[in-house]
Amino acid sequence: DVITDTVCWRDTCFELADTGGISLRKMVDNPIAELARKRALEVVEKAELVLFVCDGTVGITQEDRELAKMLHKFNRSVIVIGNKIDTTVAKERIYEFERLGFDQPIGVSAQHGIGISDLFEAILEKLPEHVPQKEEEEPVCKVVILGKPNVGKSSLMNLILKRERSIVADIPGTTRERSEEHTSELQ
Repeated sequence: DVITDTVCWRDTCFELADTGGISLRKMVDNPIAELARKRALEVVEKAELVLFVCDGTVGITQEDRELAKMLHKFNRSVIVIGNKIDTTVAKERIYEFERLGFDQPIGVSAQHGIGISDLFEAILEKLPEHVPQKEEEEPVCKVVILGKPNVGKSSLMNLILKRERSIVADIPGTTRERSEEHTSELQ
């Protein structure tokens, strides 16, 4: 399911939603995956900004191309993120993601905390009129993390929030929500 939380960066707060991963192919033989797919698309429709997470170690896949084509049709602001850029090869591949037709991609490593401040600066640039807010106020907009399964979306969410909001394991499809609720303040 979609996991949401409020994130604040430089006095600007926004709601961040982590989707369960998306495939554009209908999953008639897997009802849970099909519900996750539909829910992710609903969240994208409501978001002002999409963080499109791709696996930086693999480069662009056909699924990435299909998701990019779909996101262009939604006409939303998109930041392409190449996650897992812990190696020289992955760092060099980040520019491949420009071919998806969005602004310059951001390279991050959710596991090692690399590139996160660059990501936040890019998010602030894309947010509609980011007026400084207090934590208690409603977020200025909704930002969604989207990508195919197992590219590190939940690890990125945990890193951004500076806590284990989602339980993450090496086994595909294991992301689970923690029960605690609160806003994260990032400095």
